[in-house]
Amino acid sequence: MDKPVALGNCFQNGFRYLLSSEGNEKMFLVHGMVSGQKELTEVRYHHCWIEYCEKVQGYNLWMVLDPSQDMKNPYIIPRDYYYKVAEVIETNLKRYGRIDALILSVKQLHYGNWEELGD
Repeated sequence: MDKPVALGNCFQNGFRYLLSSEGNEKMFLVHGMVSGQKELTEVRYHHCWIEYCEKVQGYNLWMVLDPSQDMKNPYIIPRDYYYKVAEVIETNLKRYGRIDALILSVKQLHYGNWEELGD
């Protein structure tokens, strides 16, 4: 498989979305590797999305919110399904709360990714 490539503005949009969603302590900025869709099916690349927990009939349901293409109309899907479709490898993920994301963005002067991710 080819070396990971960077596509789009997912890191910037994910970071901005996290900062604009003040008050949700169960919301995290996530950096990881995903497999592309359609014409990019053979490509793995660094990606950024938001994960948050919703209470549904007394159960915790983790959701993925992906604002990479459109901040106003982000893609929202259950986390388990997103991981399956995007072939996310959970051991290679980095999750950041609001404060940690702010600190790392200031220290490194960019939106991410801030740490080495596996393939």
